[in-house]
Amino acid sequence: GCWVYIVDADQVATIPGGQALTETYRASVFDEFGASDTIDIVITVDGTNIVPTITSTAADAQGTVEENGDPGEGGLTPQEVSGQLSVNDPDSAGAAPGWSIAAPLGSDTALSFNGEGVPAIGTMQINAETGVWVFTLDDALSDSLDAGDNVQNVFTAVYEDSAGATVQEDITI
Repeated sequence: GCWVYIVDADQVATIPGGQALTETYRASVFDEFGASDTIDIVITVDGTNIVPTITSTAADAQGTVEENGDPGEGGLTPQEVSGQLSVNDPDSAGAAPGWSIAAPLGSDTALSFNGEGVPAIGTMQINAETGVWVFTLDDALSDSLDAGDNVQNVFTAVYEDSAGATVQEDITI
């Protein structure tokens, strides 16, 4: 006899790398004299790590802040902008996602960066579980900017899945 096993890709896509799904089917044969035999057919589908993909839009990875101005102008609170990145990781198997911010790629001004790789005029944070990011402008540190100056900072958000596969998205402020 002949048999065929057809894999449903949607059903096996969630098997994480290093794990397997095993299914057993029993095949029996009977002849006209009443004799029979049975054999188990064991199918093993090995999981592989599917690299996650960014599903958020380009607009979700952009933001603009403005310097508050001098304290005499009433600008005493830091300016913030936020967004949320999202990812599709079909084989995460309930493992906690891992968002982080890498060092900034650069700036179009000579403003310095501290030892943490954070621009001296503000801070970038991302929630490791939700992908919600917040950039906070430090008004006192941004006082060195003149009217009309534009500073662009690019931060790289990195998502690492439970098997170590990574995907990145640049956040531009």
